[in-house]
Amino acid sequence: STFSPGTTSITWIVTDSAGNSQMCDFEITVEMSSMAEDLLMQSGILIYPNPIRKTLFIDDMPANVASASSLGIQAIQFTEIADCRRAIARIIG
Repeated sequence: STFSPGTTSITWIVTDSAGNSQMCDFEITVEMSSMAEDLLMQSGILIYPNPIRKTLFIDDMPANVASASSLGIQAIQFTEIADCRRAIARIIG
């Protein structure tokens, strides 16, 4: 599924072959700062395909980038648009 910014409630119901069911409720929250969105749009950086199959984390805070990397997520520290474009190009080939 594709989720717009905001909070979406999700309910999964699973039923086994014997007819036993179990339900799980949770929420997905998508946040995007308007500054990041504006910078990406102004610079012509598009995320495609959407939804993506892999995760790329872009942040200007070194600690956040390090945390994402430690979790196995590809991460780029944002310093300026040109550097960000080059880093993305290296990753996606």
